[in-house]
Amino acid sequence: MSGPLKALGSIQEGNAAYAAGSYSNAVAQQNAQQTQAQGEEEGSRIRAQARATMGEAIAAQGGAGFQVGTGSNLEALRESAINGELDVLTTRHKAQLTADSQRSSGALELMKGKAARTAGYIGAATAIATSAEKAATGGAGGGG
Repeated sequence: MSGPLKALGSIQEGNAAYAAGSYSNAVAQQNAQQTQAQGEEEGSRIRAQARATMGEAIAAQGGAGFQVGTGSNLEALRESAINGELDVLTTRHKAQLTADSQRSSGALELMKGKAARTAGYIGAATAIATSAEKAATGGAGGGG
């Protein structure tokens, strides 16, 4: 009788590993979505902060009697805008890389779970075949 019990245990072990892998994958996918959303929010915050800083610079230039939006003042504003946008893009890119890594980790856990489930089925088939062979050849206990 130990052959069928081994088979059942092997299937249950494989199914449990698959369930754990599926859960880990779901959590990783959710974390990836949150990471991307946080990257977008941070990018928006950086952009708003850069705009505010540029507005303050324009006001300071005008308040100091400089002609706003010309010459080196214009170049300084242009550089500030470019740097702000680069910060936004860098933040979003980092978030995307992290999210991709989280997705990959989740997919790997799911694949591990599927492999364990398949191994459980193979183990079950082996246990039943071994038990049947022992029973046919008169082996003790019908399985080991």
